[in-house]
Amino acid sequence: MHGSGLLRFPVFLEDDVFLQWALPDLNTHQASTLLCTPGLKILNFHPALVALNAPSFAYYDAQRKTLFGKGDSQCERFRGRGVETVLRELIAAVRHAGFGFTAFPDVVEAAYRSAPDGLYGWPGARIAATSGRFRYQATVRSSPTSSGVEGS
Repeated sequence: MHGSGLLRFPVFLEDDVFLQWALPDLNTHQASTLLCTPGLKILNFHPALVALNAPSFAYYDAQRKTLFGKGDSQCERFRGRGVETVLRELIAAVRHAGFGFTAFPDVVEAAYRSAPDGLYGWPGARIAATSGRFRYQATVRSSPTSSGVEGS
């Protein structure tokens, strides 16, 4: 928990960082092995890199104007080994080891639900579950030194 009340989660692997540090063959052996160790593992993959199946930042940069620009031209999806390939391999390794995945909003909701009242957030902060998702509500309580205004 950050001092500001922000709940932080560790990111295990990000596709852009992986592209920066991985060898050109984008080998996933080490990441796959570590994914199956105890603890929370958060994977952050960018839709653009997955859609392009980008094998490198140079490839992504070459496609960027077409990808985010206006016009009729289409980006060229890389047909070899790229970010989508890496993502599919990591998913297969996790499932093969008998593990599964949880959507990030569900991880956040579980973290808030497991925290005792008042432990996370500023005083008076509370979390209310709404239709399977979390909603943050801050309540200002009146005190002898306040104006007596209360809100939520």
